[in-house]
Amino acid sequence: MYHGARSVATLKELVRCYSNLVDDSTRVMQRVKALYRGRAIGTKGEAVYRPSQRKIWLGKLDGPGAKMRAASLLAQLDTLLELRRKARVAMIAEARRQSGWRSYSQCHSSVRSAWLTANGATNTKSRQTRKTQYGNTQRQNWSYMSEFDGTWYW
Repeated sequence: MYHGARSVATLKELVRCYSNLVDDSTRVMQRVKALYRGRAIGTKGEAVYRPSQRKIWLGKLDGPGAKMRAASLLAQLDTLLELRRKARVAMIAEARRQSGWRSYSQCHSSVRSAWLTANGATNTKSRQTRKTQYGNTQRQNWSYMSEFDGTWYW
């Protein structure tokens, strides 16, 4: 099985690492907001995550258990955000070493360009064929959706 060029293997791992860190930090942020929402405390915006306002937000919670839980979630968030910054820098630095970086970076953000470079994205879907049990070849049905009006083209 072909897994792609070895030159892109490091970039693929860095993209996966960054993607996992984004997912994890998003999950922790949702848990923090859910902790406050569960106690009917409104949390508009991102102020609840700011280190400068932590004492204010922790003061709104009643009970030492809730405060400890919120403090540990916010400590996790701090660690994840720092790891996320480091992973982003490493991912973009590795992506810039690849040959396809320049063409993607003209149209997309740095993170998106790194992802496209790692995954070898193309503008069109490849049409694959498969053999049926009778030996005939059959094209796969790919569905295409227009970005503009949301209609499906078969």
